[in-house]
Amino acid sequence: MVWIEDGEKYALVGLSVNIDRYLPPRKIASNLWVFSDRTFDLPPHWREWLGNIRTEEVESCNLFLVSKVASLTPDVLDAENQDLQRRVQNSYVGLLLTL
Repeated sequence: MVWIEDGEKYALVGLSVNIDRYLPPRKIASNLWVFSDRTFDLPPHWREWLGNIRTEEVESCNLFLVSKVASLTPDVLDAENQDLQRRVQNSYVGLLLTL
């Protein structure tokens, strides 16, 4: 399954949590999905940018909150990116508040 399609912008929060069963990817709100999949592989250029320690941290995650949207300017960091970050961050905080 492809998490991010060409032409989409995204923001994500990766968590390493105890999950006793596979959770299928699903949309949980407008422009917000949850994935529990260990097949998240970083592209080589990300590995270089992040370094070994951060790459290992990301690859150890098994639950991801992903906010994404189709964009006319997927290569430009702008208010659209900030909105996606805010959306996924608020969802993460909401998840923490339920614990």
